[in-house]
Amino acid sequence: MKKELLEALSQRVSLVHKGMDALPEGAEGFFALDLTNRKEVEDIITSHYGIDAFPVILCFGEVMAVTDLERARKKEAEVNCSFLNAAIKLTQTHPRVLFIKGTPEQPLCKFTKELLAMLHAEGLQREDYQYVNILENDTVREGMKEYSEWPTYPQVYVNHEFIGGLDVLKRVNERGTLAEALGLGPRSLQATGPQGRKATGPQ
Repeated sequence: MKKELLEALSQRVSLVHKGMDALPEGAEGFFALDLTNRKEVEDIITSHYGIDAFPVILCFGEVMAVTDLERARKKEAEVNCSFLNAAIKLTQTHPRVLFIKGTPEQPLCKFTKELLAMLHAEGLQREDYQYVNILENDTVREGMKEYSEWPTYPQVYVNHEFIGGLDVLKRVNERGTLAEALGLGPRSLQATGPQGRKATGPQ
């Protein structure tokens, strides 16, 4: 529990409190963590961050006063931008990148699960690709839709190019050319790319 909690707090802006009737003005959109009757969670946070009074803002692991809302929002924007840039760079530096909901070990939607099963059945191994869990950051989730010009997930990049989502790859698989499109065989001509295709799947 401790590891998962601290990891989650390090990846977002959280307003941590012990019972508040209403969030401070400007804190809308922040994750609110109420420690009321949650002694174990409180002990983990106070021990790790050295906090002796609440409420506080935890901004990607940095402790801030609740009066530092403007600074927290500025840092949130900067960090989210860096996350999106890192996701884009991943597509430019790795031969295969999947943008999915959840992880390969624990997919969190049926479309992601179906995609992974299809790719693995084709011979794609876990070490053959990188992945991004788009549920971890809304800026990445929305930003990659714009970057790929594709409105849904999952999304698949091969050889630094977006080749489509689940619906596209299912049609490729039906034609027997999925291994080629994944770069597991001869270089695909990308004739099966997303242009002109209707996207299906969750946003």
